[in-house]
Amino acid sequence: MSRPPARPSQLRRRPFLASAAISAGLLTRAQVRSLPWRHLFRDVYVSASVQVTHKLMVEAAALILPPAAVITGRSAAVLWGAPMSDIDDPVEVLTARRFGPVAGLAIRSGNLPPEDVDKRWGTPVTTPLRTAWEIARTCPEVEAVEWIDALARCRRLSRRALLVNAGHRAGTPGSRRATKVFTLCDPRAESPAESRLRLHLFSCELPNPTPQYEVRVDGFFVARVDFAWPELRLAIEYDGRWHGGALTDDRRRWRALTAAGWEIFPVTADDMRSIDRLMNELRTAYKQRVVDLAGKTR
Repeated sequence: MSRPPARPSQLRRRPFLASAAISAGLLTRAQVRSLPWRHLFRDVYVSASVQVTHKLMVEAAALILPPAAVITGRSAAVLWGAPMSDIDDPVEVLTARRFGPVAGLAIRSGNLPPEDVDKRWGTPVTTPLRTAWEIARTCPEVEAVEWIDALARCRRLSRRALLVNAGHRAGTPGSRRATKVFTLCDPRAESPAESRLRLHLFSCELPNPTPQYEVRVDGFFVARVDFAWPELRLAIEYDGRWHGGALTDDRRRWRALTAAGWEIFPVTADDMRSIDRLMNELRTAYKQRVVDLAGKTR
């Protein structure tokens, strides 16, 4: 009998069960353990030439899930379009019937009514609302807000929809925690850093700024800023996204905003590492802006 090819074409792009590939005569046991293949989970392999991402790990994990289990939490959020996980993060699984443990999976038990289950890319997954709920009740508050902001933005979930969903789950484990998280979420955030910055801004003893504010002059659009106090024409811009052409575009926006009488308070990734100092500097800038504008009106 001829030896099967070392890298069959049908196995080159997606994870597969080694046992199924061997039964189908696509690979031998020795070939599965050779360099062209990367081991992901027990009995699950992928071509070594394929880039390993969290999404790929989720797809691989789905191959070994029992019928009563689905992908949930941050892993489900990745499938729904919020690609924020690191490849080293465990794949989150929710099951109505306990199984495991399995290395590389974070398994928790819970009730799974049919309306909370969907499919994404052929993988059983919690719906966006159930996914947000699982993140809100299990993750640390700031991390949960970052993830749910991203999920809500890409799936067009409003804060009201999140809170209504929380109301339907009132009294279940984690419901109070989840409801608090949902009150802090805002799908207008365009990055995890903006989500974190917003949480700090809302607790820095200043009036709450407006996220993603559109600056207009005489009805004409000038720019959209990350956060704004419109009455002071004071904007906060997070510049962690600056690179290449984006830097040039932002400089043009800043010039346009300055010409319209706005003051820009920039925030960098380094600033976010010293939040207390950043908030002190911002309070000083806010108070000085109030004084400056008061002087101009005299």
